[in-house]
Amino acid sequence: MKRALVLLTALLAPSAWAHSDIQVTDLVLREMLPGVKSTAGYFTLTNNSDKAVALQSVTGKMSTRIEIHEHLMEDGMMEMQQVTDDIIIKSNEQLTFSPGGYHLMMFKPNKKIKKGEAFKLVLNFKTHKPVTVEGKVVSVLEQQQKKQHKHHH
Repeated sequence: MKRALVLLTALLAPSAWAHSDIQVTDLVLREMLPGVKSTAGYFTLTNNSDKAVALQSVTGKMSTRIEIHEHLMEDGMMEMQQVTDDIIIKSNEQLTFSPGGYHLMMFKPNKKIKKGEAFKLVLNFKTHKPVTVEGKVVSVLEQQQKKQHKHHH
């Protein structure tokens, strides 16, 4: 009986399964530092579908300018650049947006972004409906501690 109720609830609640083929976890934005007009965002994107998906952009109400960036080694120097091509996530693969790799850059947010705030972003794909995800603003220190904690396990 309990199992049937859980199944029925899942079937009746579209949000429980609407984006099960595309999963976004650990979405965070860094708290803005004083005097800085941009911040970075990180998450893990998992494609559980049987087809590759192409991430084209990320949008949100917090800012009119959110870009996907990556770090590249150029002539022995680490450089950051905007990604203008689609990012392909193959079937049953995952891509982590993290410091030193792919990440989001949010420029000139509509208001100061503070630690602990919740926010929503929309991931826009070429051949998949947009996926709305919720995340949390964290301090740079919090993010570094979480990263170090994961490496100890």
